[in-house]
Amino acid sequence: MGFHLLYGLNSMIMNTTIKFIFLFIFLFFNLVFASEILVSTIFGNIKLTERYNEPNTELYIEIMEPLIYKRKEYIALTYYEPYPNSIGLRYVSNAVLERNGDNYKVIIDQLVNDGASKISDRYKHKAFIYEMGNSDLLVFSSYFRGYKYAFYILKPFPIEVKIQPYQNNKLVLPFLKNDELLGMSSDLYNLNKDGILVNVNISTELDPTCCPSRGNLDVAYRLINNKLEIVKVNRN
Repeated sequence: MGFHLLYGLNSMIMNTTIKFIFLFIFLFFNLVFASEILVSTIFGNIKLTERYNEPNTELYIEIMEPLIYKRKEYIALTYYEPYPNSIGLRYVSNAVLERNGDNYKVIIDQLVNDGASKISDRYKHKAFIYEMGNSDLLVFSSYFRGYKYAFYILKPFPIEVKIQPYQNNKLVLPFLKNDELLGMSSDLYNLNKDGILVNVNISTELDPTCCPSRGNLDVAYRLINNKLEIVKVNRN
């Protein structure tokens, strides 16, 4: 967690303002030496979604990445709500804040999952800009027994980029036998400059979740009309 913030500071330090730098130095030391940091401690009265809808709900920062994109300053934020009177989390959300002087505007605020244990013990989060061909995507990644991804476009306006499911896809089905299943174990994503290649394990109904027995598929995605769509499939 601290490494991600420090890496973000190093990458942006030549391109941003002194206030922006000091904000993240402050946050870095607080996240390293304190167990929990409130969103309100860093951003004051900025409005993020309180999904649990209980009195005195507090929102906590898990990770915060400074990003410079097309000469604009952004903050990619993963935040969460704990269960009442518990160390567990309730909701985990991704947010993107756009900086304008000393003010921040929320341009993305989306629920990721509803978990049941302390976030730093189970999930590892990161946010970064991914260059794919002539397009750039903001990527939120989370890891726990496999990676999960959320993709967004920031310019000209912020939108989520949906990834086409491979289950029952017309390009995928010809590569499977009648007794074969997909998605029983974690997929491996390769984010290349030309596009995304997803390695999907092939299982049978008799296989345990850990141990697919029929090899795998490479499913290639390209960005088409603001969607990640399947363009090619290969069986290994």
